Amino acid sequence: MEVGMRQRQELTEKLLKIMNDLKSESELGAVILVEGKHDEECLKRLGIKGTILRYTSIRTLLNWAENNSATRLIVLTDLDIEGKSIARKIVANLSGRMKEIDISYMRKLSILRKIGISEIKDIINLIPESGPVY
Repeated sequence: MEVGMRQRQELTEKLLKIMNDLKSESELGAVILVEGKHDEECLKRLGIKGTILRYTSIRTLLNWAENNSATRLIVLTDLDIEGKSIARKIVANLSGRMKEIDISYMRKLSILRKIGISEIKDIINLIPESGPVY
């Protein structure tokens, strides 16, 4: 039982570090792309104040990219099959049209799959309310 608690604590600490890094990137002007409204709300509740886009379609994203090609885009779709498929489409369609497309946060957050979390909106449930939210 203690091992499970320790692993959960380590996971929470890693998650806090990842979210702190994401917040810093957002403050430096990176735009974060998520799948839905609840994902966006989760990130805002975790203190991310920069621009968060919601994915609607490749066409809409291509139109946005035309006017924002110098922007660094962090793709943060869900960690399930659909989210990974959307991320692949985004990278395939926007590569060369954007300053940078970053999917590293999806890789970093894949640690959450170990405990059954695959949706960005559920991250908020792992952060202790009394603990620091950067």
